[in-house]
Amino acid sequence: MLAFQRRWDLDFVKVMSSGVYCVEDWGCAVAYQGSPNGAKQCTKHAVQNRADWARVRALDPGAGALGRELEAVRLIARGRADDAPILHTLFSPLTVARKLAGAPRARRARGRGGRALLRHPDRRAGRGDARGERALRPAAHAPPA
Repeated sequence: MLAFQRRWDLDFVKVMSSGVYCVEDWGCAVAYQGSPNGAKQCTKHAVQNRADWARVRALDPGAGALGRELEAVRLIARGRADDAPILHTLFSPLTVARKLAGAPRARRARGRGGRALLRHPDRRAGRGDARGERALRPAAHAPPA
């Protein structure tokens, strides 16, 4: 990535992390399953029923899969030959919730979708905060540009 950046002198560096790094640490099993674009997929979702949302708690952004991705950004920042900005995807809390629960059809069948969370605010107390905190805390831990 750094050699490519140096060769082409691009205006910014886009870090292409796995699209499921944001849910690995909550227990989603992920694997590459032959997708032509190289993307990993969740093979087992952490949220299988409504009660599973209670296990979604804030996690340490410096540990696990997120810590691995932040360390990659730090290494890239240190290895840059110039001051090109580094862009890394931080998923929104709703995107993280979708990835935790799985495909829309499966979520509806198991009552795990966003509508269930909206209909039962007592069941989401604290969980939205955990996903939101997990989504935003990496920005505070990112290396300076």
